[in-house]
Amino acid sequence: MTRREVLLSFAIGLITSFFAALLMWTTNDPFDVFREGGVLRWILIGLPILEIVGYWIARHLFGRIKILGQLARFGMVGLMNFLVDTGLLTALALYTGVESGWSLVWLNIMSTSIAIANSFFWNRNWTFRDREPVTASGILAFIFVTIGGIVINSAIVYAVTTALPVSGVLTGTRRITIAKVVATGVSLLWNFFGYKLVVFRKQGEESR
Repeated sequence: MTRREVLLSFAIGLITSFFAALLMWTTNDPFDVFREGGVLRWILIGLPILEIVGYWIARHLFGRIKILGQLARFGMVGLMNFLVDTGLLTALALYTGVESGWSLVWLNIMSTSIAIANSFFWNRNWTFRDREPVTASGILAFIFVTIGGIVINSAIVYAVTTALPVSGVLTGTRRITIAKVVATGVSLLWNFFGYKLVVFRKQGEESR
């Protein structure tokens, strides 16, 4: 495991931990663990370390199988982007008071677009390690895959938040979080194979 891998996995862990804390705050989790200082410190400090250890284990288990190594890195980036996307969306929903309908779709497009731009950077430089220069065709391929992911994601968020009623502990932001879990799960395969087979299909040989 190189120094670059340690630094990048730690950076991913920092971003992941920040937006995990944001999501916990915006959803006011039902067990109130956010208010426990020890839990918050574990998230902000322990999660980046856990990311490094987890990647080290995956690197040694799957390092000789290229696609499994890519899947391990894609999983780390995917968790980070889920929390970036969902944390931003729940924060926007909390700030605007919008919790369902077409207005939520527009908020979702905003948060998902930011998360996908973040995803592009990390998947290009970390997951697939694309050494090719950015070209017009590459940008168009990225836009195509991105729009497909946004459409899938937003459609599911709209459907789930419309179908689930707000009641009891199921507050608006918690309902949005459930919708984002479902939407992320469904769009995960689209994003991985879209990036691998279309956007980053000409990446250079992976360094070890």
